[in-house]
Amino acid sequence: MKYVKSGMTAMALGFLALLCGCASGPELKNTVWTPVKLENQGGIGLIQDQPVWFAIDKKDKVSGNGGTNMILGSTVAAGDGKLVFDKLATTRATGPNIGYENLFLKTLNETRTYRIDGDNLQLYGKDGNLLATFTVGSQSFKGEKK
Repeated sequence: MKYVKSGMTAMALGFLALLCGCASGPELKNTVWTPVKLENQGGIGLIQDQPVWFAIDKKDKVSGNGGTNMILGSTVAAGDGKLVFDKLATTRATGPNIGYENLFLKTLNETRTYRIDGDNLQLYGKDGNLLATFTVGSQSFKGEKK
């Protein structure tokens, strides 16, 4: 009988965590983030279909694709919402998406803080202005080669 009680208790606690919003959502690190909107985008968009994304691993290393080139680098991320992309480098190809990629990289370079709301990641600049909104993307992007 003890087993049934403790199993029921665990189920009840899990249900309560779900109700109170305590269930865990995506984390900044080890999540693939794809742009929903870059605030500096204007009328510039992707011309050729190519996944645009970035991910930060547990050692603060950045990988991604800006639409034309692979992105590599590092971040300084803190649990208090601070996020600074540092030493971002790209392969040096050119292509139809290079205009969008330049805006994407500018957004990352200007980022100073972040906020996660549900499945969305919002990046903010030094003045607290919203720079971009991202959503959770496919982990398969990490394995894709151009």
